[in-house]
Amino acid sequence: FNLVNKIIKSNNKLSKDKDRKLLEGLVYCNECSKKLILQRGKYEYFVCNTYRKYSKLGLCSNHSISYKILEKEIISKINNYIKERLIYDRLLIIKLIDKIIVHKNKEVDVYFNFKDPLLSR
Repeated sequence: FNLVNKIIKSNNKLSKDKDRKLLEGLVYCNECSKKLILQRGKYEYFVCNTYRKYSKLGLCSNHSISYKILEKEIISKINNYIKERLIYDRLLIIKLIDKIIVHKNKEVDVYFNFKDPLLSR
């Protein structure tokens, strides 16, 4: 543990990147398809870099989004995806199981139906 901490502290690249946000470099403008850059100050927000640099040329419009709002929206979408996937997986498992037999001694046999065409998707 102590050795790893020394290595981390001595590695300049790691110490420089410690304030970097997870979403930096992953957010793009829907209008011009260029990366949005993270502006820091009292609040952190993503802004279109094309507009920031070339607003007088009219290459893109003025738009931005709060880092916190974007982060909450992404977490919400991930949670929704997981819920949908779990529901789908349950339905798939129910279709996959052909028969469950519970024996007197509480042993369970599960028979799977691999011939169901819905399972081949």
